[in-house]
Amino acid sequence: MAYAAALGWSPVTRFLLRCKRKSDPRIDEAEDDGRAIAIEEGISALVFAYAARHGYFENVRHIDHEFLKTIATMTSQLEVSVLRTADWEQAIMTGYAAWRQLRANAGGTLHLDLDQQTLTVE
Repeated sequence: MAYAAALGWSPVTRFLLRCKRKSDPRIDEAEDDGRAIAIEEGISALVFAYAARHGYFENVRHIDHEFLKTIATMTSQLEVSVLRTADWEQAIMTGYAAWRQLRANAGGTLHLDLDQQTLTVE
């Protein structure tokens, strides 16, 4: 959800919400289908492993630039290739701030605002 909020990109979220862009078969196949979903899932797994080694970013202000460049390489053939590593860092930090809050409170409601590009927990 943080990728959808902060980056405006999440093929997994589009799939789950049934908001795939079927009107353009090229975009549907390249950006919303299996390959893009697999890449997002791979990034999520990679980030989770990294986060686990860094206290889930609780007292971390920045993510290693080389790590962020790896994510940029993984997405180099997708629409998000135009984003900066700083954008990815912001998305990851936003997601883990929400995750830590959900975990600390044993749950909650996640609010995603695509227009305001925010992800909040209630």
